[in-house]
Amino acid sequence: MLLIVGLVTTEVALRTLAGRSTLIADEYSGYLMVATVLFGLAHTLASGGHIRITILTGRLPENPRRGFESLTALLALLLCLYLFHHAYAMVYDTWSLGMTADSIAETPLWIPQLSLLAGLALLCLQLLAEMLRRLPFLPTR
Repeated sequence: MLLIVGLVTTEVALRTLAGRSTLIADEYSGYLMVATVLFGLAHTLASGGHIRITILTGRLPENPRRGFESLTALLALLLCLYLFHHAYAMVYDTWSLGMTADSIAETPLWIPQLSLLAGLALLCLQLLAEMLRRLPFLPTR
């Protein structure tokens, strides 16, 4: 986030004081914002920050509730692995075709796309941990 603040501040200062632009602040701020969100997904899951609807599961006894939560973590993990597979294919295609951003910087697009792969990989690992932690036959902490 500090890099984004630095880029935007530099852009504003240059435009105001010198009538010039970095020409890359908008593009790179966007890449950094997406990376920030993607890297935050696993941490938010680990800290219990994602929204949960517990109108039904809150009424279940502990073991069935934990089993249901483990099952939902498994389903989310399968979805995350599916997304990771397709994201990997996208990044590989972008890299092999030498695709670049349509901007003055001509950033190779596989570089910012790596944040998608890394964020999904971290989320998959956290979902696996969440699934195992909530198994009904394992003791709670």
